[in-house]
Amino acid sequence: MKNNKFDKSALENYLDKRINKRLYKNDQTEIEKIIYLTDSDNKLQKGFKILNTYFIENNLPYTINGIYFDKRTALSDGSVNPNYRKRYWLMAKYTVN
Repeated sequence: MKNNKFDKSALENYLDKRINKRLYKNDQTEIEKIIYLTDSDNKLQKGFKILNTYFIENNLPYTINGIYFDKRTALSDGSVNPNYRKRYWLMAKYTVN
């Protein structure tokens, strides 16, 4: 896999804004496009495991904690949850000692 773009500072600022937020399909696709990992055939590589490997290899203190399903039928304001039963990722940032 290779990354065709890399600006560590800009990427960290972008990822910091997504910590502890539910990342649904549109957010996931956006992250995949920004990091832009491709294989030898120039095909975009996707998935949280590949992104986690990228974070480790580039000493970025982030991890995506798997796939979850939104089980809330209503939001905190009482409105219907448009993301009910949709998958999402949760991103975390850890401190490096």
